[in-house]
Amino acid sequence: MRLIKRRISRPSVKFVLRSSILGGMGIAAAILTTGLASLALSHSGEMPGSPPPSVVEGVFRLRSNSGETIDSLAMRGRPYAVFFGFTQCPAVCSTTMLEMSSLLRDVGREAADLKVFFITLDPERDTAETLTTFLSSFGPAIVGLTGPGEEIARAVKSFRVYYRKVPTEHGDYTIDHSALVYLVDRKGRVVDFVSFDERHDVALEKLKSLLLKDSRAELRSSRDRSVEARAF
Repeated sequence: MRLIKRRISRPSVKFVLRSSILGGMGIAAAILTTGLASLALSHSGEMPGSPPPSVVEGVFRLRSNSGETIDSLAMRGRPYAVFFGFTQCPAVCSTTMLEMSSLLRDVGREAADLKVFFITLDPERDTAETLTTFLSSFGPAIVGLTGPGEEIARAVKSFRVYYRKVPTEHGDYTIDHSALVYLVDRKGRVVDFVSFDERHDVALEKLKSLLLKDSRAELRSSRDRSVEARAF
């Protein structure tokens, strides 16, 4: 597999990955097409892969690989992480999930309740059973989410994720997509993100920071409730 990194001038955008093997002319055409698309997006203010300030920009409802209905409003109240990908991704998606699993182990008990949501960009092929099989190697903290195309589109828009179907030989297709793990706090705000090429120690500190801020927020909330109770 050959990965092509495309950097954009805005510092919040890390890169977009080509997750398929193409010939020489195909690669050149793909780079030109993607570059023009990115230029158009930059002029419209919608940069591919740029993390939003909050997930409240849109409400979406998806199904977990275990059959549970999960919507963006119900996800609030505790921090979580989100990655968009697809199970037939040659390497990037599985490598990212493996790294997230490793990060959760290194954080330890503090990450016991932290969920990592893997939202598929390929609902046509990624059924609940397919997601379960794909994620089974990464531990119970990583939950697969799928659903109707329109709900996937809402989730994509909420996080401003870049993705594009790319036809391949024999009528098949692969998917270009952002390779970011979005870190979301208890209020539904995207406070940071981990990129595909992030150093493990740097990513670990980001995850610990997310959980530390949540712990402090919970402590302040408990104190406020205690003060209110004494007031009555």
